[in-house]
Amino acid sequence: MFHQQQFNQFCILILVTFFLIGCSTFIKNDISKDDVSVNKTQITPMEVLESSSEVMSNLDTLRFRIVHESGHTELFPSIYIDRMDVSIVFPDEYHVKFYGKGNSNQITKGEIIVSEGKTFITNPFSGKLEELSGGSSALKFFEPQAGIQSIFSSIEDVTFVNEVEDSSQQALLSGEMPANALLAIFGNLVLDEFVDVELLIDLKTKYLTEAKIIGPIVSSDSTEVVRKIEFVSFNKKFQIKKVD
Repeated sequence: MFHQQQFNQFCILILVTFFLIGCSTFIKNDISKDDVSVNKTQITPMEVLESSSEVMSNLDTLRFRIVHESGHTELFPSIYIDRMDVSIVFPDEYHVKFYGKGNSNQITKGEIIVSEGKTFITNPFSGKLEELSGGSSALKFFEPQAGIQSIFSSIEDVTFVNEVEDSSQQALLSGEMPANALLAIFGNLVLDEFVDVELLIDLKTKYLTEAKIIGPIVSSDSTEVVRKIEFVSFNKKFQIKKVD
């Protein structure tokens, strides 16, 4: 009888011990989850935009290209561009290569170089670079730094497309902006309309790596036109091509 009583007490003790251990583990895990949720930093779209805008405004050099998922851009009258490759040494030297076609569907390609206060453009008949006289510029509207900053400052109703946390590598943001925010990139033919825009930003470097512009921005655009500005090089040392 005595041994039976001792055995029962021992069993009760074991059950109480397991119960206490289980409660302790549950409480510890629960607290740990709470700590994670409390310590997780919430990044807002505006914070991402502002940090990227600051970094992109302080570059020494930049390379980007403008391509089209559909449609093209009328860069000059009757010259429709499919792709532009742009190299810039800030504040005022750049090299633009463009590829496209004319009204008769003839293939068009050329270069524009602005360096040391001079502007050179490909002569469409000879295919050679020639200096423009009188200090004029074929791209007098072209101020890519201002154009990039205008994208940052003009985008509205911006939201994250992907879930963004501390461990995220990139942030994809979407919103809309007036087409005339792109005046410094695409010129004075820009429409007074709103377009959808998506921005891809590297959260480590804060670089803007891609801007997708969805919708017409110039009068010659189709309604389905989609452009992408792909930023491919930041602060790499290079010199703008010299023209003899």
